[in-house]
Amino acid sequence: MFTITMLLVVMYGGILFAKYLADVAMGALATALIYKMLAFKLIEKLTVLLPVSLYVAVLIALSCMRRDSELMAIFASGLGPSFILGAVLRFALAFALVVGLISFYAGPWARSESLQLRAQAIKESDITGIAAGRFKEFSKGNGVVYVDQVSSDGRVMRDVFLQVRERDKLGILTAKQAQLETDESSGGRFVVFEEGRHYERTPGQLDYKVTDYKRYAMLIESASDVSTAVSTRAIPTSVLWHYDQAKYAAELQSRAAKVLACILLPLLAALLSRMTLGRRQHAVFIIAILIYVLYINLLEISIHMLKRGELPTYIGLWWAHGALVIVIAILYYFPVLRRWWKGVGARRVFASKA
Repeated sequence: MFTITMLLVVMYGGILFAKYLADVAMGALATALIYKMLAFKLIEKLTVLLPVSLYVAVLIALSCMRRDSELMAIFASGLGPSFILGAVLRFALAFALVVGLISFYAGPWARSESLQLRAQAIKESDITGIAAGRFKEFSKGNGVVYVDQVSSDGRVMRDVFLQVRERDKLGILTAKQAQLETDESSGGRFVVFEEGRHYERTPGQLDYKVTDYKRYAMLIESASDVSTAVSTRAIPTSVLWHYDQAKYAAELQSRAAKVLACILLPLLAALLSRMTLGRRQHAVFIIAILIYVLYINLLEISIHMLKRGELPTYIGLWWAHGALVIVIAILYYFPVLRRWWKGVGARRVFASKA
């Protein structure tokens, strides 16, 4: 369990780290925010990684015990399949408690913190990534900046060249120094250029407007530009209970689904490990993967249908869990059904001979 969890965390964390490094290279994310973003995202995704690792761990462990005849020794001592299922269930309940705490409490908090960091990165994206001696685009290519020197904290730039295209105007600005400032009364953020010259012209025309200045402030974000939209995944569970809209019900059921998956999937793995497919034991793992993929996709489809109002709340995601419970029940009673079927077949053969 520990090995598989660490493997999944390292794989997923590596993918995220590479993505954040690409954002840093593009100037969309500050280097200081990488590890915070990575930590919050991993906390949020533990609710997905833990059920998967538990599912695979139980399947591998019991398959190895079956191969080494350890399960046969357990059954020979008078302990049946119910003993194995009970042990797996107790193990799963412990992890279900952890997943529940993360899903209902730590996950939304981590999501909220991650969104705040992302908003901070968007605010600073126009100046983050500026390096001395390099050109940098911003505002979707409508601006280009070049600085000769940058202070260690990245706030003060010296010997600045800036080109900005707005509507039908093209402006070029030079300055000995530039720095970020925030207006406390309005909340707006400005880049303030000092001791320079501003050139403005209309492309295709010969008229120029040249202005020498001591200080020139350019607004890069007003207080009204900050988005107030909140992801439903970042809303605390205690708050979600007070809403009756479909999207909030879908989020609540999605959080509960991760806890149920942490219980149902290990039980499924324990029953799949009993299957005998001759020498093709790898086929059990293929079947396990197919059932897991089908189950997760049913949950995702149900979430989207519930958010759009195409599925009643009382049905929601419960039918997908119910389908998995039916599969578990069939696998549990399969040996009994097989013996019954063989008994029926034997009676038919005996009756035909008679």
